[in-house]
Amino acid sequence: MRIIGFSWEYPRIGSPLTDLQYLVASLSSALKALGHEVVIVTQGDSQIPDFDGVKVISVNLPIKDYPNVVSYGLSSSVQVIANMRYRVNGEFNKIICFEWGGCVMGLLAKATQPCCINTEINCVTLSTEYERGDPDGNIISSSIASIEGWVFRQCDRVYGLKQRTVDDLKNKFNISASYVPTIDELARVIVE
Repeated sequence: MRIIGFSWEYPRIGSPLTDLQYLVASLSSALKALGHEVVIVTQGDSQIPDFDGVKVISVNLPIKDYPNVVSYGLSSSVQVIANMRYRVNGEFNKIICFEWGGCVMGLLAKATQPCCINTEINCVTLSTEYERGDPDGNIISSSIASIEGWVFRQCDRVYGLKQRTVDDLKNKFNISASYVPTIDELARVIVE
């Protein structure tokens, strides 16, 4: 099976490892270990280490002054997808998106890229804006929460690695998500 993933972040040589970077690299490696071809599309121009034969396409974006994370997420996602077209060959069987930013990229790819048009979108999220605080008290948090809700509802399947995340998706966004406690189990569930 050919799987393409989209994420704002991927581990970089010389940079501290974030939770999201760890998740993307670990899940990609687990899928590759199951015998699948995995391509990850991300942004940035730093050196990317080779993890277990996972192909990583890193799109360098022009640096701009974005007023907030929401406008950055939407603008950068459009730029990544517009620039990936000539770097990806063939069709994919599954799309895996990480967090809402990756899901925006995946939705754009499914709508505009021939390699992804008939592909199922699987979203993996570490947490929701509600878990990170009360979004009603901050305009940026409120904007992120509204984008998260819309984006996650557009995906075919949504997964959370914590029960609290799955509960928030159901209670705050009315989204049915699956709780999958380990990365290896998540890899198996995604390719079923």
